[in-house]
Amino acid sequence: PMITGYLAYHRMVDPYPLVLGLHILSVEILMVVFPFTKLMHAFTFFIARWYNGAMAGRRGVQS
Repeated sequence: PMITGYLAYHRMVDPYPLVLGLHILSVEILMVVFPFTKLMHAFTFFIARWYNGAMAGRRGVQS
């Protein structure tokens, strides 16, 4: 998406609608694939820790 966005913004390729279409298609593919990748763990790590702690109702290890 970064390269196709750069090419579309600066109009470096002659058929502009083709580059814009490729850019939009690549972003849509990324949006569909992203939730199923390991990259999603980087964004949901802290939310998951908060949610699991709230559901357990305590903090730390129970002794």
